[in-house]
Amino acid sequence: DLSPLQEGRPVPRFRGVKDADGNTYDFNPCSDFSNANCTNATVCIFPTGTSRGLAVGRSQGNEFGLSDLGASVQISYPGGRVSNFTQSSEVILVCDRSVEGHLTAHGRIFVDILPFTLVSKYCCPVGGSRFSIG
Repeated sequence: DLSPLQEGRPVPRFRGVKDADGNTYDFNPCSDFSNANCTNATVCIFPTGTSRGLAVGRSQGNEFGLSDLGASVQISYPGGRVSNFTQSSEVILVCDRSVEGHLTAHGRIFVDILPFTLVSKYCCPVGGSRFSIG
């Protein structure tokens, strides 16, 4: 259950996370947020050199599945159209009972997919193998 990472705030839990290309991301695992720079987003990208964000993931329509390697659970958040592509964000969940929450942005690997890794004690299965974003 990722809801403890929400902290009851309508603002993103993870803010200003940078990838190797200098893009910055805001992320809220359980619900969409809106602010002056990004509207109705679970994942928002601020391309290098800009202050205007683009929603590249939304909570509505998210799906749980296995990562491409099949060793981890991931959440796919569908996004909006950017240029000629429909963007989505994929967040791999890593269980570490000693970490409250840490997000890593890996940068664009494919034109339409933005991968992330979320390490947290809240990514650990409890009472079986059920997962919930909150």
